[in-house]
Amino acid sequence: MTGICSYKDLAYYCYWDQKFGYRDRGWYILILGHLNPYQESPALKLILDQYTYLNRLTKDVRYFMPGFLIGENGIIASRKYRHFDKFNFDEVGFLDTVEWLESSSNYEYSEDTEMILLPYHITDQDSHEPICDFEHLQSYNLDTLLKDGINLHKFIKEAVKVVQQNMTYEKTRRLMDGVLENVKNLKSHKVFIAGAKALDRERDGIRSVLSQLSNRGDIIFQTWTFEDFDRSFTKDGRQCDYDSFIRESADSVVFVLDERIGGITLSEFDIAIDSYQLSERPLIFVYCHEGKDEDFDREIEFIKERIDQCHQYYTDYTDLKDLKNQVRRDFSTLIR
Repeated sequence: MTGICSYKDLAYYCYWDQKFGYRDRGWYILILGHLNPYQESPALKLILDQYTYLNRLTKDVRYFMPGFLIGENGIIASRKYRHFDKFNFDEVGFLDTVEWLESSSNYEYSEDTEMILLPYHITDQDSHEPICDFEHLQSYNLDTLLKDGINLHKFIKEAVKVVQQNMTYEKTRRLMDGVLENVKNLKSHKVFIAGAKALDRERDGIRSVLSQLSNRGDIIFQTWTFEDFDRSFTKDGRQCDYDSFIRESADSVVFVLDERIGGITLSEFDIAIDSYQLSERPLIFVYCHEGKDEDFDREIEFIKERIDQCHQYYTDYTDLKDLKNQVRRDFSTLIR
């Protein structure tokens, strides 16, 4: 993955590709996503959280993220946002790229995170200036695909394989249609991650593990937290939506318990247990941080009793690394 300020940097990479003997035609892969603190994109968050892993999947094929730059320690730029505290974002370069695409083609940015496949060719071997074929631009809404249960890692990886073949527009479109059909046919397993809102690192760690496991088998682990629900006001409140999802949609619920549990988490646990007793779903996984105070231990006793009633188990973890290992071990059994 290569971060760029804007579309203007693409010519630079074409120049060096030509200088070192690479082909004079191909496809750009652009990941177009806006770092917006008020309307966060689950797809962009997943990509940024795991850009190193995606780099390994995509090997030597570059895909570009306008608005981002790659530094020694990863993606860097100038502005920090909540949930993206290790990333910065150049909004001017991003908006310049959106305007360039919209003014040059029939493309219209959706405000979600999108993947753009844009063919180009080079006719002037001296200037190495790329000529983009905007008529045959292909776009895919990654937030919509993620919401539909599609594994974005697999989709991006397969898109890279298609682009590597450097075929005509018609063949590329046909193969991409096949890629979409194949990833849609993978079985989806919905996982709700519950716990205190302050446990960002723990939730992100679990998302990362489950996304990687999705690439090992024929099950797509689709993760949900409170952050993935509409933030607009509703008659019954957002918590009602979380509870309904646990009761009616989730295949598994993961509880991460650290410091005080809180009434909301206890309520979600009761809903999950009651649902499991009625229909043997969702599966329930409980991870408790070791070494907490006596008040926390007393609250844990209640949950332990409820788990024992359903012949289920809980697991202690010592730190984030241990938590991720425990989750990997438990969910690996579902894909064998």
